[in-house]
Amino acid sequence: MENSDVSESSISLTNSSNTSDITLEYLNEIETEKRIVPIVYLTILCIIGTIGNMLIIYVYLIKFRRKATYRTFIVALAIADFFVCSLAIPFEIFQMTREYTFNAEWLCKFFRMFKNSFTLSSTLILIGLSVNRYRSICYPLRPKLSYCQALKCIMCLVCFALSFASPEIFLTGIKHHKLENNLVGKDCSDAEEYADTMYPMIYGMTQMVLYILCTVSLLVMCILIGRQIMRHVKFRDQFRLSKIFKTTSKETSVLTMVETEKDSSTKKRVEAKLFSHKRHKKSAYKRINSPTKVTRTAFVVSICFVILYLPYITMKILSAVTKGQIMPRSKLASIIMPMLSRTHLMNNVVNFIIYLKMDLSFRRQCKELFVPFVSIFVKKVIIQ
Repeated sequence: MENSDVSESSISLTNSSNTSDITLEYLNEIETEKRIVPIVYLTILCIIGTIGNMLIIYVYLIKFRRKATYRTFIVALAIADFFVCSLAIPFEIFQMTREYTFNAEWLCKFFRMFKNSFTLSSTLILIGLSVNRYRSICYPLRPKLSYCQALKCIMCLVCFALSFASPEIFLTGIKHHKLENNLVGKDCSDAEEYADTMYPMIYGMTQMVLYILCTVSLLVMCILIGRQIMRHVKFRDQFRLSKIFKTTSKETSVLTMVETEKDSSTKKRVEAKLFSHKRHKKSAYKRINSPTKVTRTAFVVSICFVILYLPYITMKILSAVTKGQIMPRSKLASIIMPMLSRTHLMNNVVNFIIYLKMDLSFRRQCKELFVPFVSIFVKKVIIQ
């Protein structure tokens, strides 16, 4: 989909003007204006993702000093997401502003490989985190991964991602676009020397199959983990319910007598006891042990990954079927297509929001970091 971003609809925009005044920079500005919405969208992702992943790395690596396997995966995932948000997404923005004037071929090759390698690294590390939580909750008696084993696993996944993305160095390059007034635009896209070969299609199909397998594997693990969590919660609630009923059996029998005798004081006392149990059951999800909290967080992260990757995979499949012509070239297509083809980049941002919502310790650490800055800012505003 990234190869089909360039639109040639600028030809029709120049019919009413003197063609001798048309320059490559003018056509490039027209294309950039059409992509203002995707550029703003990527800028927001870049800012939130860079700051958020920096906080994740700092809190989990510096504040939470106890070595744990799941924290190792979380830090590694945040590092991969940080590189995508701080380097790969700014390159995407830069590329959108150089649709016809991109001349640095080495920059195109490097950043396309860089983006694909760290995006895939993030995906594979998330799968490693999900597999670790799946083993912990579904097979609790089996040996667990140690800290060193988790590091070795992460290094192997990153090396695989780098190896898998290495063909981008050869398959990516400067693509020329013939425009009116004998102008030639240059864009970072597929290398023209491989345009008539099978290599780009083979690599693209292999890449798509790999991401589909990753998405399906995460979805299957989410289903299995979710089912096991529901069983755990149901068993715990039944145990607590039976315990409460044993301690309140006498009061429950009193309630039965009160129904006939209309003893309001005793009735209120027993009803209050039962109501407190209902509140206890309603907030059960908030008072579970730490391993289950970690599993629920990993479960939500995996679900978000699947949801956000579906549009990207769908666009890749449609692009392969329609040979890049999914929508007619128009201003609306220039807005929608770049955004849909980059929805997967939200996976590198959303983890920070999930941790803020579900991890109380992480939220407290973030508050402790931000409160001094906010107080200093407020004091400066008041003084001024």
